[in-house]
Amino acid sequence: MPFPGYSRFVEALRRCTRVGAVLLATLALPAATAHAVTEPPQIVAPGGKWISGDLLQQTGLNCSTAILGEPYTEVMVSGNASYGGLPSVPKVGDPYWTAFLVAIPGNPCGTGSSSVVTTVILPPNTQVDTNRQVRCFGLPRNHTSTTEWLDLTNESWSFLGQSGPYCAAQPSISPYHQGGLQFGFRPLANGQFFWIFVPVKSSAPLIGAAGPSPGHGFTWLTDATGVYANPGRSFVWANVVEGGLGDTPFVYFARDPTNIPYWKEDAPNDPGNGNITTKSRVEWFANLYSAGKTGTFCWQLFKGAADASPDIDSCPPSSFPGWNGAVDTSGDLWQVFGSGGAAGPNGGYSPLYYDDDPPGTHFTLRWLFIPTTGSPVFEDSTFTTLAGPDQDGDGVPNNGTDQCPAVKGTLANGCLPPVQADPDKDGVYGDADKCPGTDGQGSLNGCPGGIIPDPPKPEVLTGILTGIKSGALLKKSKLAKGLTVKYTCTVDSAAKGALTITKKTAKKLRIKTKKKKVTIASGKGQCSKASGGSVKLKLARAYAKKVKRAKKKFPATLAVGLTAPNQTPVTMKRSVKVG
Repeated sequence: MPFPGYSRFVEALRRCTRVGAVLLATLALPAATAHAVTEPPQIVAPGGKWISGDLLQQTGLNCSTAILGEPYTEVMVSGNASYGGLPSVPKVGDPYWTAFLVAIPGNPCGTGSSSVVTTVILPPNTQVDTNRQVRCFGLPRNHTSTTEWLDLTNESWSFLGQSGPYCAAQPSISPYHQGGLQFGFRPLANGQFFWIFVPVKSSAPLIGAAGPSPGHGFTWLTDATGVYANPGRSFVWANVVEGGLGDTPFVYFARDPTNIPYWKEDAPNDPGNGNITTKSRVEWFANLYSAGKTGTFCWQLFKGAADASPDIDSCPPSSFPGWNGAVDTSGDLWQVFGSGGAAGPNGGYSPLYYDDDPPGTHFTLRWLFIPTTGSPVFEDSTFTTLAGPDQDGDGVPNNGTDQCPAVKGTLANGCLPPVQADPDKDGVYGDADKCPGTDGQGSLNGCPGGIIPDPPKPEVLTGILTGIKSGALLKKSKLAKGLTVKYTCTVDSAAKGALTITKKTAKKLRIKTKKKKVTIASGKGQCSKASGGSVKLKLARAYAKKVKRAKKKFPATLAVGLTAPNQTPVTMKRSVKVG
């Protein structure tokens, strides 16, 4: 049945058969990192609270199948940015942290590991706190739920003849990303996890999503081998308040989108409501800075835009089963997480299901803090339910939109990127591979040691006449039959030869002309870069008799011109005599 006071036009929205919500002050860890051991955030900052951002995913070629069978694409590198480490919202001048968790769920081609460079772009007025140490932790590829995290802060890796620190003590300027600070690189194999914590301070307030696009926050980037494209990006909005802002509460979000629709395939139908599906869900995320005030943190849901009458209201005097919105003075940072049947796949709060009548419905979610004293504050977010079933869990409905309905894709059409060729099998693809015919052995640019060879010098057409020296005597008898002139060249080219005399010499030979030069012999040929070439010069019929009748030797100029595509023509000349 609908909730009391539930408008009939939103009867497609019904309460989950199991609900529950808690306000926690602990880090929401990705499901894959949940261990029965102390997690690094609590090692670095015991009792601290952490805000997580969106998920990074980079795809690549599954190497095991590329070698043994039909290749396919899979998620190769994933990551998640966060910040925090204090029991409250950071204030200007407070020492706090930004962190980045990296995992290798795929089987990288090339070295068998992904070489992962980690870079952070800090929000404005925020600096690395050099008075504290950068910390790093890791899990081996064969870890279990009881495996302790390894402290890699002062440890080094060694791989394929190279070595380096897991954890850069100080950042370097990123050569890949403007404004980025690079915190080293390290090889990570399938199943490994790596978590880096960078100490920071902010000298001015940060206002999260309200800042200039994309908002104030920490951007973590990965550049890796084994993936089709770089970089990967995870972003978390960050809020830092003025020290004197203690009496002003506010609600804020850390990720975009802040509400994530999903399909819970194993959810049963609801026999109490006509056996309708309960699989369409949305998980919510929200944070409250309470400014030390007591009160109630609650939510209101509206179909369409917000108005004066919420369709579901957890705020007083209404209530919602399982929701505990009491805020006390134990802290000023309150985070919303789900538990039990109201837990979403990413740890968010998911108290409702949305049946298929109709799918793709737009909602406004209002988070409201009602302090015991003072005025309420609120922040709105919106979401649209899935437009159809999504059995593969990629957020693209299987109603014809998802072109790969059996694959959890990363593209807008519900598919993974197509398989890309990697001829040298070093895990570097396309234009990123600067040495496509050589195994780069783990370097990002696909060249051994990261050294790109000097490009070959462009060919420039030049030529040399061979066998005929300056001042050589060319026999008239040979010219009559065809005189062979040899040459070499640096580029395959076409050749034209000519033997010319001046107007003055032509007059002595009784050749009438008004031109300054007369060509008395010519020929055509080719020139090979490898073997050279030749032209056969033959006397022009119009001048042959007069040349043959010449009693004395006379001066002439021998010239062979070479031409080739995209080259500047060149001419080789010799001053000779004919007799």
